[in-house]
Amino acid sequence: MPRPDPTLARLAAARGADEPLVWVRERRGERHQARLRADGLVELADGRVFADPDAAAAAAIDAENGADGWRSWRLGDTGPSLLEATRP
Repeated sequence: MPRPDPTLARLAAARGADEPLVWVRERRGERHQARLRADGLVELADGRVFADPDAAAAAAIDAENGADGWRSWRLGDTGPSLLEATRP
């Protein structure tokens, strides 16, 4: 099992339960879903689990060059991005 990113693990612990993650790519007409598990790992809808939100985002869109999951994934449909949620 991968070890979660420490920043993501702190956010998950503070939230206290699994949180839905949403990434809407409006220009492409895409909506991707995942969840931030209570242990700080990101689980995609297909069950794949990632310690890094960037890796989860890249896998969600099958991107070879990577993706910025910290900015892309939001807590729920209208919540802050992971980057915004983890800033002091």
